[in-house]
Amino acid sequence: LPHHGHSGVEVTYVIQGGYSDEHGHYTPGDFFAADASLSHRPRADDDGECTLLMATDGLPQAPGWIGLMMRLLM
Repeated sequence: LPHHGHSGVEVTYVIQGGYSDEHGHYTPGDFFAADASLSHRPRADDDGECTLLMATDGLPQAPGWIGLMMRLLM
């Protein structure tokens, strides 16, 4: 995903695989909560797919046309 922030709270649960961002590395069973003060760029691990369950009460905040596409798809 591109570098982005949040307009509300976003909670992510890792089902399979893993990912990293500026705040840590997350693997199956991990939860990560991001509020409007957090900005990050999640990257799936190189060794395979990453399956996540995400819930949010806001929209992602990313610049440019990529941010627009993210908001339209959510």
